Amino acid sequence: MTTHLQAAALKPEAHEIRHLYASRSTTRHLEIAYLALPAIIFALGFLEWWAAISISVLLGIACFLVFTERSERPSNTSAAYIGVCAAAVVLFLAGFPDGPFAWDWIKHWALVNALGTEPWPVVLELGGVERHLRFYLGAYLVPAFSHKLFPTIDLHFALGAWFFGGFALVFRTVCALGATKWQSVAAAILLILLGGADAFAEHVARGLQGLPAAPWFGIHYEAWAVHIFRLPIEFSSFLTALVWVPHQSIATFLVTGLILFNDRRGGLGAAALGFGLLSLWSPYGMIGLFPLMLLLAWEKRRELLEWHTATKVLAGASIALCMVAYLSTELPSGGACFSCLPNRIHLLPDLLFFWLVELVSFALILRRHITRDITCVISLAILLVLPLLHGQTPDLVMRASMGPLFVLGVRSIQTILQEGSAKFATLPLLLALGLCAPAAVSEAIYIRTGARAHAAFDSRDPLGEEWIRAGAATKTTYSVREFFELCGWGYLPQYFSKEQPRMLRDSQK
Repeated sequence: MTTHLQAAALKPEAHEIRHLYASRSTTRHLEIAYLALPAIIFALGFLEWWAAISISVLLGIACFLVFTERSERPSNTSAAYIGVCAAAVVLFLAGFPDGPFAWDWIKHWALVNALGTEPWPVVLELGGVERHLRFYLGAYLVPAFSHKLFPTIDLHFALGAWFFGGFALVFRTVCALGATKWQSVAAAILLILLGGADAFAEHVARGLQGLPAAPWFGIHYEAWAVHIFRLPIEFSSFLTALVWVPHQSIATFLVTGLILFNDRRGGLGAAALGFGLLSLWSPYGMIGLFPLMLLLAWEKRRELLEWHTATKVLAGASIALCMVAYLSTELPSGGACFSCLPNRIHLLPDLLFFWLVELVSFALILRRHITRDITCVISLAILLVLPLLHGQTPDLVMRASMGPLFVLGVRSIQTILQEGSAKFATLPLLLALGLCAPAAVSEAIYIRTGARAHAAFDSRDPLGEEWIRAGAATKTTYSVREFFELCGWGYLPQYFSKEQPRMLRDSQK
């Protein structure tokens, strides 16, 4: 791999990212297995039988074709070991084994507990009305099914083990960029630290607004733009995405890797299959990666005429279309506002500051590469457009941005590993890390201390809002009812529908 990267670096035409990165057949097999297993469980456990059988057969054939691809390069074992170690660190930062966990884990525990104990498809009486679970469930199905199959398996352990496997695959993807063991270690550390200059933005804004000084560490900085501009826009750092929303970030990062690492023939089929499977994990992630998937399909369009590629594309499309029908039942509104785009030009001064804060670290590291790498250019364009399309909640901006940000992150890490020792690259690298590292370190302390630093703020202070002050899931036994009582019943339509979702068979309840 070192020879390949060094040779590519000498060619000016090789700055397109897929020409720099070798395919990782061993990891590709594991990634597809990780993404596909929940889809097969969902099909057999939730869908009408005609759909369950047809989708399961298609997915089985497509996965078999991926698994039987001949590996041309040996697996990087040191990258795998380092990825496992990094995954253990992130799992600990997320709250395992005993908590506290980030606020979003109230939802994670509630959903996996319901799936592990209730008949499928899940129907619960909420607010005096029977409601059908209608959510992207990819992250929870394997742990829940394991508990159903073997009740002695604790759901807490099963969910932790499943996310640990996903973290390990994500870090294996990044650690494989290193030519040596220590470069792989550096790649893992960089993924944890990279992000926006959120901490500095929050402190500068508090000074300008005359608010009391805040401690630098133990603060959740991700919502700084909400505090300053009152706009529902956020870009998450990689660490925050992994420890708050692993149910979306793991799969989104894995599929981004499938799209980027595509120098081998046949890679389009695996990427298209993974992209379709992402619908069960993160529809927002699909939105953010759609332009990059189109680019790959165009570059490898001749492969679409090959039967094995067409089969994988068909399998991915089948589960994606099924999820569109399922999730569009009583689809809640407010996630995005495309018609608002022409009326948001007046927000550009605020958004310019937002883009500067969130992207400055990547720009300092990538420098000229950010405009010479087509996937970086497309990712940057997506990140510039998303805040203009925000809805009533920050979900679209936060989650659709994960894939494009991961592209910039992977490219930044690769650039650092190639040019980090050069004198011209040292100062920008140190400046970039100095800008983004405080927010990442603060986030880790915030979660592991149960948001203790926010308790000192008045409730009228932006950093003293109730959800930030509470800030922690303190147990693993939350029920769905507890979730809504703690987080608000206004979230109910996002997860449950009165009408039985399309494609679902009748509940066994």
